[in-house]
Amino acid sequence: MNTSTRDNSTSPRRRLGVKDLVTIGICGVLAMVINTVIGMILTPIYGFAYPVVGGLCALFSAPVYVLMSYRVAKRGTAVLFYLIIAIISALPGFFYMIPFYLAAGLICETILWRPRAYRNGMLNAVTYMIFGIMFSIGSYLPIYLFGDGDVKASKQHGARRRAVERMPRWA
Repeated sequence: MNTSTRDNSTSPRRRLGVKDLVTIGICGVLAMVINTVIGMILTPIYGFAYPVVGGLCALFSAPVYVLMSYRVAKRGTAVLFYLIIAIISALPGFFYMIPFYLAAGLICETILWRPRAYRNGMLNAVTYMIFGIMFSIGSYLPIYLFGDGDVKASKQHGARRRAVERMPRWA
């Protein structure tokens, strides 16, 4: 059997190698860079279209995840990808997002546990949508936890008053 056409996720002995870990790491960083750039570009619409920003970030970074998943196609790929995103998110202080990313990774691994699932475009799309949902839920957490305090802090850091006052409406 030609190993170049063999599906790596069907063999129980196939483990993530160094090449796979590097691919997952590069793709995780690239997805975060894309999310950050798109988020920065869309900053002016946060106040009245907060949920749209997360969706657009996911739309532009999804191809990176799907290509990485298809290329590596081994168990553990999704959870490591989201772990890298969680670590990168924690660097600027978004520690509260770590449980959401890890939960998304575990849910996605459960969905992708079947043989050849990593090569299934529909399952990859579903798992990335789950990540997008967990990302959106986690993004609203400061508003739920701190309520008016989060709004006041945003105003003190220079955010526009009208935009900040509309954000709790989305939560």
